[in-house]
Amino acid sequence: RASYNEEGNLGVNILVRNGSTQAVSLELLPLEMLNENGEIIAKGLFTLPPLTIQANTSKPWTFIFPKELVEINAFSQWTIRIPDQEVI
Repeated sequence: RASYNEEGNLGVNILVRNGSTQAVSLELLPLEMLNENGEIIAKGLFTLPPLTIQANTSKPWTFIFPKELVEINAFSQWTIRIPDQEVI
């Protein structure tokens, strides 16, 4: 689910899935939200408190993109992904 709040920030409710056989802890998570045309709606780097997801489970989480990080305001469908990381 994705919706804007009164301040114009974009909240996205997703399931964070761990398909591995070991627990995973996340502290920093880069995310990109794309529209039905593959264009970036919003992107950001989220600091988590840390978030631990047990093996082969999912955990619901809400990510809020501040309005300054939202590039496209109107969309009918969306997907979220972890962007490819550049090697420096």
